[in-house]
Amino acid sequence: MMIANHLGYKVGKFCHYVHNLHVYDRHFDAAKELLERIPLDVQPSIELIRKCDFYDITINDFKINNVEDIKKIKFIIGISYLNLLNFNYNRLRLVSI
Repeated sequence: MMIANHLGYKVGKFCHYVHNLHVYDRHFDAAKELLERIPLDVQPSIELIRKCDFYDITINDFKINNVEDIKKIKFIIGISYLNLLNFNYNRLRLVSI
């Protein structure tokens, strides 16, 4: 939605294919709880509430809907700080054509 907004396109469907998914032993309890939940009648959604340049978007430009009935599950997440330091964020610049 952020890229569609930046390029002046309508938002379509986002399809994501997960390949080689990892579930570590520290995630077993949380994953089991997630799989045992009864599906909700209403699906959560997110919308971008302000049209602006991609690089001007902030967290305050989003509205999250239909999350009132979702109970949080705590997952332990490990992110390598060294990987973040070595990541070249300049390669992510988007250009309008």
